[in-house]
Amino acid sequence: MSDKVTIFHDPTSEPSRAVYWLALEAGIEVDVQFTWLTRGDHMSEAFLKVNPLYQVPAMQHGNFCLSEATAIMNYLTDINDCSDKWFGQDVKSKAVVNKYLSWYHTNLRKALTLDYFLPVLLMPAYLGFDKPTDSEIDAKLEVMNTMFSTLNSMLEKK
Repeated sequence: MSDKVTIFHDPTSEPSRAVYWLALEAGIEVDVQFTWLTRGDHMSEAFLKVNPLYQVPAMQHGNFCLSEATAIMNYLTDINDCSDKWFGQDVKSKAVVNKYLSWYHTNLRKALTLDYFLPVLLMPAYLGFDKPTDSEIDAKLEVMNTMFSTLNSMLEKK
């Protein structure tokens, strides 16, 4: 397997930024292949060999390809012997880190990015979609506030 790890990265993608920022912060050398979703780079035949699900981030290390931000971050820290620092030093601490990552992805990220940021800001601005009504936006903001309250409770005294 080649020592060279390539990450396929779109800076506008939140999970993609998480992988890239972890690599920077942990001092993990990676080659960055910018894969712009708005330009359709993720639809190319070459990219689909890396991730047939059309998503960033994606990673290639020799013949090994991987998708999903958390999986990529775990792999990068494992092969660079720094997983303990970023994902926990024992089974229980790793489980807690994974709990927070899973909660974030299925709750907070969904409320912030998928349910608010995309339909309220990005899709109207870039794709010409109609903006949700004020009452729909208020409902989305209420969900976000609930998520932040839950996050504050989860992280309280930690």
